[in-house]
Amino acid sequence: GIPLGLLFAAYNFAVFETPMPVGYNYSINWQEEHETGFMSLTQPTLERYYGLTFSPVRGMFLLSPFLLLVFPGLYWMWRQRKDQRDVLLVIALCVFALFTFNASSIMWWGGHTVGPRYLVPMLPFMVMPVIFAFNRLLPLLWGRLLTIILVAASIFAVGALTIAGQSWPPI
Repeated sequence: GIPLGLLFAAYNFAVFETPMPVGYNYSINWQEEHETGFMSLTQPTLERYYGLTFSPVRGMFLLSPFLLLVFPGLYWMWRQRKDQRDVLLVIALCVFALFTFNASSIMWWGGHTVGPRYLVPMLPFMVMPVIFAFNRLLPLLWGRLLTIILVAASIFAVGALTIAGQSWPPI
């Protein structure tokens, strides 16, 4: 990968006069936000954490409520897989780090999107604990009902917002 990386760095230097350009330096949108802090990164705030989690605007748990199962899933994973607690800690740290990174941006909402798009890389880390929650809940009648409701609400919310899409005026 090093030769390819050097080739990309040489190209970037020839075009942008820096080996590692940041795309936001060249964006014509959101210039004021990109010039705040370091490329919109300042410090995390409780308001941004709320915006990323439960806000009606972009809250990921309102958009996909089945992701709430990550919390009991982490607990059950901790209790059941003592041999893999290091994996659980890595998962929890990755999720926390991505949440905190995004809560540090004044553009936490991710621009013109359906949900908090910058949290998408965090979702694979949330899957394993959700599986532990499914394993505990699905054998129980109330657990199946809860899982069905949460998954159906997630599909409905994402589906409705995806079908609605973004509407841009013609140029």
